[in-house]
Amino acid sequence: TPATGDLLNIGVLLGAPNSDARAVNDQGQVVGTITNANFETQGYLYDSVAGTITYIGLSVDPQYINNQGLVGGSFQAFDGSHAFLYDSGTGAFTDLDLLFPDPWPYSHLGGVRAMNEKGQVAATFMSAVDGIHMYLYDSATATVTDIEALVGKNAFPKAMNDAGQVVGVFFPPNNQQRAFVYDSATRAIVDIGALLESPASDPSDINGAGQVVGWAYTDGFAEQRAFVYD
Repeated sequence: TPATGDLLNIGVLLGAPNSDARAVNDQGQVVGTITNANFETQGYLYDSVAGTITYIGLSVDPQYINNQGLVGGSFQAFDGSHAFLYDSGTGAFTDLDLLFPDPWPYSHLGGVRAMNEKGQVAATFMSAVDGIHMYLYDSATATVTDIEALVGKNAFPKAMNDAGQVVGVFFPPNNQQRAFVYDSATRAIVDIGALLESPASDPSDINGAGQVVGWAYTDGFAEQRAFVYD
């Protein structure tokens, strides 16, 4: 639907005292959260074309929605925050943390951190034993790839393109964050921080051509400078 310049107060439609909108796709589907009078948080999906509201669930925090209507984010389970995917077409809700053969204990800080139009997501969980893990999930094939062996523990994804390339940060033994890009097709990883010879670096985004932008410190943390990696 082309833009009309009209302003719609979704909060009024939701009928809750507090609400927010987190993401919108090209079909005009909006996801966000409400807090009701009982101070309960609930995730919702608003379809601006159909004019319908779907409540995804209590303690659900949707952060992303692609043009296929696939929603990703986190929700509060009994043992902490879990990553989820919700298919607005079928109504299927998937707890990604339960897809692994051996359940991970104390899955705090779990959540979808990036998503593309092919239904691939980059997500994290944190084990009380092993720290933060980063993994990829492909909703088309229902396959999970734990890339800890490539980037180590405490890696955190920031963005993802439709080719399945993921950018994020990891923490080597010196504990200074370094930018990386991971290619899910080739399982190759590039340590951008090492190429920059920077004591600390952080990527912000990656485009369809695989160009990465972000920032990096110069020696001695003297200056913070923008970079583009092609």
